[in-house]
Amino acid sequence: MNESDANYDKEWGFAEFTFNEYQLFGNVSMVDFVARCPVSLGVVRDTGRRGDVQEVEGMGYGSGLDRVVESLRGVRGDWEKLVVRRKGDGLATRVLSPNSAVVMAAQRGERLFQGYYDGYVRDVWEKYQREDLVVDTQNKWGVVRGRVNPGTNLLTFPIPGSSNGGKITFGQPSAADIFSCSTGPFAFPPLPANPTDADFDIQAFRGNVGARLAAAFNRSTLLINPNQPAGEVIGTFYKNNAVTNHYSRVVHENSPRGRGYAFPYDDVSRTEEENVAGTVAAGDPKVFVVAVGGGKVNFAALGTAGVESAVTAAADGAEKRAVTGDESSRTPAGKVVKSERGRVKRIRGLLRRAVGWIRG
Repeated sequence: MNESDANYDKEWGFAEFTFNEYQLFGNVSMVDFVARCPVSLGVVRDTGRRGDVQEVEGMGYGSGLDRVVESLRGVRGDWEKLVVRRKGDGLATRVLSPNSAVVMAAQRGERLFQGYYDGYVRDVWEKYQREDLVVDTQNKWGVVRGRVNPGTNLLTFPIPGSSNGGKITFGQPSAADIFSCSTGPFAFPPLPANPTDADFDIQAFRGNVGARLAAAFNRSTLLINPNQPAGEVIGTFYKNNAVTNHYSRVVHENSPRGRGYAFPYDDVSRTEEENVAGTVAAGDPKVFVVAVGGGKVNFAALGTAGVESAVTAAADGAEKRAVTGDESSRTPAGKVVKSERGRVKRIRGLLRRAVGWIRG
């Protein structure tokens, strides 16, 4: 997003992943932009079965981006301004997400998507003054119910297990808040000077509920589905209102099998099996492949001998852990920590580090 950078006109792309004691979790991220040079992801699991692999196929080189550019051309408003073209020959090098485009425009003193979601948000607020918005946290907090308080005009949820009637609240988000999923009502309020585990837990609860709200706003499903995300149907995403995240819509429409991580909470889903976000995840990864240029992953290019030796090592390691009681055996082979659990752990870790920096 820095036009003065020497690399600004170059073609490049990226994926993102987390690799920790619980799992490898990666995705073909398009949260920031769609690249002319895409990537695909693959994982060979540490199970001893040669065919036990995961794959997320990337858009084709050049053609994927060109389809996204063409799909945005007919959408009214600021959507065509997401396209970044090379200064020399006008070639589209990438399409920015609306969040990235808003940030970049602000650097030039411009304001994109100003008021874009306002009417839709007002309709949502009116709806949930009259009825409950039911949110399944898919975590220890269970199912919670929220309503817009007519006195404060805040969408309010009780904190499960709170002994003093604690609650979290959300104000009406702007388009920039919805696209970023992390500003305005989706930002975390400051923690107390000496936060307790309960304070961190409330923040994690807020992040959990906020993720589901942000996802539903981006997909424009809040007016048709009061049960988030349990009642979500992928076929309704982006299609029930002209006001929606059209960037995310065209990313999914032009990605193989409709899979691509197009906004920060695109992995919010009804079940773990509904993988619209284009993720790979394994509690027992052996080989992680990032294939440059998109298309299908060529697992054969890893080399049969290399994969077979990895499988043999996996079997030997599993036997050794069973005999010696290796500490790593506490995580069952193949177990995947649900992405939401991983997100809560990351939120808590970030909050703790932030407090440490402030104290330092």
